[in-house]
Amino acid sequence: KTFNYTLAPSSSGTWSMLLVSKGVIEIARIQFHPDRLKIEWLDKDSGEIARTFYLKPLTSGLDSCCQF
Repeated sequence: KTFNYTLAPSSSGTWSMLLVSKGVIEIARIQFHPDRLKIEWLDKDSGEIARTFYLKPLTSGLDSCCQF
């Protein structure tokens, strides 16, 4: 899936990410932690958290890759 995205910071340290793919808008909140990223995908109708992902850097191999 390919997205166009916009990141916007907030005073709470949480970033909001607006994703647009094929005309569909999805919203995610991103929180930066020392050892990982927390990504919460919001349901576009209710605004409730639909899914939560954590991205952690891989400790072996390529430094630039992440895993779910």
